[in-house]
Amino acid sequence: MRLFDNLLRYQTLQPGKVLYQFKRDKVWYDLSIEAVILQSRKLAKALYASGIRKNDKIGIISNNRPEWNVVDYACQFLGAISVPIYVTLIEDDIAYIFQDAEVKIVFASSEELALKAEKAGAAMTDFQGVITFDSTVKFTGFESFIDAGNGIEEAIIDACSLSVKGEDLLTLIYTSGTTGKPKGVMLTHNNLYSNVLECTPCFPLSRDSKALSFLPLCHIYERMLSYLYISIGITIA
Repeated sequence: MRLFDNLLRYQTLQPGKVLYQFKRDKVWYDLSIEAVILQSRKLAKALYASGIRKNDKIGIISNNRPEWNVVDYACQFLGAISVPIYVTLIEDDIAYIFQDAEVKIVFASSEELALKAEKAGAAMTDFQGVITFDSTVKFTGFESFIDAGNGIEEAIIDACSLSVKGEDLLTLIYTSGTTGKPKGVMLTHNNLYSNVLECTPCFPLSRDSKALSFLPLCHIYERMLSYLYISIGITIA
């Protein structure tokens, strides 16, 4: 089972439903399941246009926000591997993870985090740079980057998605490094999906429920819960 299959199933069973709600400047906004899938596929096309292929590593250094999940699903549609990074890590630790994982592109939420990521990747020959979710003067913005994939046909992303198997690597989650250098834990689609199946009976939720996501998405617990919520078909705020 691929994790993005649950996303597509969500759309089939509940077309038009709000998948994500988020707050900006004290105002709540809604993102439908269709909008999330559209953005994820557009981003997948942009990554493909940038030369990203199956098993390439994509870094994410950001607090929780819908764009975090869009990057995650764009990677899944391509078969690329996401490498989430805590926003509190120092530059040296980020540089070690980038080099160990061979990260090629990084998505950062703010200019401050983007600057940290840019310095961390400076010594890498295959490092393509940093994209920011927030609009900045120095870095390419999320929306501008997505537009770069407009020339890529939908059939290419379909073919990439078809090549993804349940046993394929989904993500690298790095340990804290308290007993040495951080270790990249290799997790497949099947690893996470088995957790979702086993944990679902523990949650008395229905499709009318709503979940509040506040633990860091770069931590495996909140990441797994996000997939669990989607498998049930609820809205995530």
